[in-house]
Amino acid sequence: MIYNLAMNHFYPRQVVRPFYQRIFPMPGDVGSDLLAVAYAIDYAKKAGGSATDSHDLIERARILIGQLISTQNGDGGWSRAKGESDSLVTAQNFWALSEAKRVGLIFEDQVVTNATRFLENAFVSANQDDASKVVLLHALSTVGKADFAYANRLYRRRRNMDHNRLVYVALTFANLSRNQVAKELLDLIIPNLILPPKSDRMIDIEAVGLTLLAIQKIDPSSSWIAKSVDFLISRRQFYGFMPYRAKGVIVAALAVFYQQTQFASDDYRLTVFVNDQEIQATEMRNQAPNQIIEVPVTNLVDGRNKVQFQIDGRGRYAYIATLSGFSGEIDDPKSWDKPHVVSRDYYHVPLTHRGRSIGVDSSTKLTQLPSGDRTQVSVDIKSGYQDQYLIVDEFFPAGTTLVKDSISGNFKHYEIGDGVIRLYYPPKHYVNDFRYQLVSYSPGIFRVLPTVIRSADQLGRMRVGSTSTFTVLAPGEKSIDPYEMNDGELYTLGKANFEDKHFSEALPLLAKLRQRNPSYQEKEIAQMLLWIYAMDRHYDARKAIDTFEVLREKQPDLYIPFEIIRVVGKAYRDLGEFERASLVYSAIIDASFAKDSNISAVVQDEGQFLQSIEFMQSLWHDYPDTAIIISAYFAISQSLYDKVPSIDRLDPLVSKRDLLEMTAAILRQFSTLYPVNPLVDDATLSLINVLLDVEDFQQAIQLAKVGQSRYPKSSFLSSFQYAESLGFFSMRKYAQAITSAQVVANGNSDDRDLARYILGQIYHAQKDPQQAINWYSQVKTTYPDAKESIDYFEQKRVSLPEVTFKYPSEKAELQLTYRNIKEVSIQVYQVDLMKLYLRQKNLSQITEVKLAGIEPQFTENFTLGDGKDYTDKTQPIKLSMKEEGAYLVICRGDDLFTSGLVLITPLQIKVQEDQISGRVRVNIKNENTGDYASKVHVKAIGTENDKFISGKTDLRGIFIADGIRGRSTVIARSNKHRYAFYRGTQAIGTQRRSKGERQRVVPSPQRSTDYRMNLRMRSKKIQSSNIEQFDQMRRSSRTGVQVQNAR
Repeated sequence: MIYNLAMNHFYPRQVVRPFYQRIFPMPGDVGSDLLAVAYAIDYAKKAGGSATDSHDLIERARILIGQLISTQNGDGGWSRAKGESDSLVTAQNFWALSEAKRVGLIFEDQVVTNATRFLENAFVSANQDDASKVVLLHALSTVGKADFAYANRLYRRRRNMDHNRLVYVALTFANLSRNQVAKELLDLIIPNLILPPKSDRMIDIEAVGLTLLAIQKIDPSSSWIAKSVDFLISRRQFYGFMPYRAKGVIVAALAVFYQQTQFASDDYRLTVFVNDQEIQATEMRNQAPNQIIEVPVTNLVDGRNKVQFQIDGRGRYAYIATLSGFSGEIDDPKSWDKPHVVSRDYYHVPLTHRGRSIGVDSSTKLTQLPSGDRTQVSVDIKSGYQDQYLIVDEFFPAGTTLVKDSISGNFKHYEIGDGVIRLYYPPKHYVNDFRYQLVSYSPGIFRVLPTVIRSADQLGRMRVGSTSTFTVLAPGEKSIDPYEMNDGELYTLGKANFEDKHFSEALPLLAKLRQRNPSYQEKEIAQMLLWIYAMDRHYDARKAIDTFEVLREKQPDLYIPFEIIRVVGKAYRDLGEFERASLVYSAIIDASFAKDSNISAVVQDEGQFLQSIEFMQSLWHDYPDTAIIISAYFAISQSLYDKVPSIDRLDPLVSKRDLLEMTAAILRQFSTLYPVNPLVDDATLSLINVLLDVEDFQQAIQLAKVGQSRYPKSSFLSSFQYAESLGFFSMRKYAQAITSAQVVANGNSDDRDLARYILGQIYHAQKDPQQAINWYSQVKTTYPDAKESIDYFEQKRVSLPEVTFKYPSEKAELQLTYRNIKEVSIQVYQVDLMKLYLRQKNLSQITEVKLAGIEPQFTENFTLGDGKDYTDKTQPIKLSMKEEGAYLVICRGDDLFTSGLVLITPLQIKVQEDQISGRVRVNIKNENTGDYASKVHVKAIGTENDKFISGKTDLRGIFIADGIRGRSTVIARSNKHRYAFYRGTQAIGTQRRSKGERQRVVPSPQRSTDYRMNLRMRSKKIQSSNIEQFDQMRRSSRTGVQVQNAR
């Protein structure tokens, strides 16, 4: 029995082979088979089986190991059917491989190593409460890789686990040599694991098999072992154990039992009775093979049938009684709601065109299939899933065979038997519709078994479809099934013939489809029919117009070739719809013009821009004035105007002015020929810009006035007004410019701020600061110059000359320069000029001299005005000093300070400078006496010198200082209060340079305001939009007329 179970020798194959082939193991159950074979090999060794049996078992084991090696995934695991690795399947296969290695089978260690890595990773990734974790732990324990700490944790939680998990934990502890702990776990299982005597009671026989295997390892004397063995043998069905995956552990448990107890020698005669009639008597000796006894149908009765066994002799036997056959009424047990079978239908296979399938499923059902033909079978399933492995058995008629690779659906795996297809669906995997093709080979009328969806674990749970009858015709017989093309077939065949230019064959198909279902592929069908109706052979004015108007509504972007669209115009004309015909022909003219204009683009791309423009002008002459052609003529002027800045590169023989004049000529002609065209105000503004470019301000002003009067509703009205004021401004006619600009400045157009800015500048130029500030203030955030101008006008300034020379005989008087200062305070201090200069080196910071505690010799306040001068003014300041000396004058006005030096002296100083050598020759003379002043103390220094050069004048009143660098300064003093002073204006001598050449900061030039900014911007916008459309037209590769343009 162990040998037969391990080898799947349930019965002689020649007797019931067809039925057997309808029963397949589940994908992924190879490990279960290998586990059974491994324990059977061990059993054969210990029980003393025949050499042939051992050889067969080893060969089968090698085949199964080869299957596992070839199907192992790259991550080390195995999948249930196809796809990702399944941890439970891998655990089962791993256990089987471990047992195979234990009984001496040899294979590569890398297989186990890779699988171990996968199981360890899966164990770590699994949740703590995942039931699969104990299965993985047990698998790892077979090679000593179990996590004992986790196993101990499971032991502590033993009272919260179900039977399956407890038995796996018990087996794990047994593998870890912890038999006492394992026995405690089994003691929790066995009292609660009830073995029902009736076979119709549901029980997990895999759990019983695992428990039996475990208890034989841990407590081989248990009385439960014999009971469980009898129970498992009673649950053996005609084709083995169900579910199939339970086979491995059950055979393993039985093998351990029988190798310990040994089979008793059988020697008996067994007689079988059915319904009290003897059927067969068989002699059974030693380990006799399985016997199959077929009961004649005549011995069977309706309802319940009685089977009896009579044994004469010594021995034990087990039996399975199976009743099978066909029933005319197959009821659906409705074991669940969804999924279930809705229907199974046979259809024509897709039609062919030029020997190839058109790829459209037929909707015509078949009841008869001609000899050698194919049929498309469609099984409609009410979609759903179950939380268990499902099998779908799909039977096909005798007399037909399955077309290779024709099965399609969302199954995970499928296998093919005699007249049946078996599809596999994992738990929680939707069962949906599936399809396949059959081809006939033998005539006849055949009954077809229903489609069956059943549980893989509990074969009695299922959903059953309906039976059917199918006829395969003999050669030469014709089917009575009528064929009606569906919409998809009509469309696809019609389109295929159309593309092959078989228009006569395409027309009836497409016309029939449009008549039957006008909305089906409406645009594509209308297009193909229009092309056909436009042919002389198939011309039909009404039908051509009907299809064209469908395209006009549904596909306005479609381009129709000239030869087709001309027929549309003809059809309108033939039907007396002349206005529609006129619109179509106008669209043809525009499209033809666009096509011819392609030449212009090619010429321009060859670097001959002006020649391309000449070609377009001649083309404009040749075509009538449609809206498109008029727009193109205007675009020609814009293309010319756009190229003005780059004309030097395009054609060195043509100047910018020449191109501007060409542009102006086209714009004038456009305005003359098309005075009511919507683009005429665009043309007027463009021409104004051209006139401003050539500085023909008078013509620009006149045209701007024309624009205002002729196009009062134009969006460019404010631009015309602004252009007029700009023209007057450019001609310096400020009064007229102010009048024109105020209209724009008080409005809300884009030119408003520029007009305000111009007004500010006009008033600025006319020396009217108050008005200038008023207009500048409104645009100071827009134009920096406006703010700077306001700052200039409102800036407060006060200044005195650096040095003022007076002879003792002259009145002391200073010139004060000021702006926006209402009142100043003047203080005068007498100072020692020589000491002051020696301390300061120059007089630029003279106001910082500390004068605290020194009384001024003169103090007076002067009123200058109201503080709103907005321009520089001067005021003479009379001082009451008469004595010789150096006087520091400090002036305070509001928060500003300035200072100056007044020298009252009879000494006159003249200096001669040698720019190359840096020699300074000082000549000093007393104006009172007219004599040269000798022995005058002199100090000289240059801006590039670090020290003063000192000395006294000789009898000639001359002092010479060498080595002066930079601008020179000379101070002379003849007595306590008599001074002379000189400041050079240019650098002399050799200039010192830093290690790196000193860089002179060049102020960036102030950006001038572009008064035509908005005018240029609008002109550019006109250019870009028109040129873009113009270029699109010239460069379009489309040929024909766009439907929306023929409306």
